[in-house]
Amino acid sequence: MIEIEKVSWNESLKVEISYTGECVTQVVRRLPPLSVVRQACYIFFNSPSQNIKDKTILFLLLLSSTDQIKEAIEANKLKEGEDGYLVRCCKSDLEKYSPIAIESLDERLMLTFNAINSPKRHPK
Repeated sequence: MIEIEKVSWNESLKVEISYTGECVTQVVRRLPPLSVVRQACYIFFNSPSQNIKDKTILFLLLLSSTDQIKEAIEANKLKEGEDGYLVRCCKSDLEKYSPIAIESLDERLMLTFNAINSPKRHPK
């Protein structure tokens, strides 16, 4: 199951931002729609490796629906005490997704952006 938790930012949360090979965790200022979170998780674990060394940054890019690292970091910077969301997904979550409805044009655009800009798997 994807875990989403509302948090109040403090320096100790930095250790929560991680990638273990099985799970990835990131903190965002604004929570994207669940469909975007699920898609970000799916693309993260099912797309070929990208040239981004820090995999938590890749997850942040997907959650932010942008391909610009600076833009994603700036949009998600939190000051001490500001509220944000801790988002964690694991490879094992991918098979447990149930269908959901896309509720807005913005949500559809975010999903489309991620789909277009994610690296494609090539058939073997």
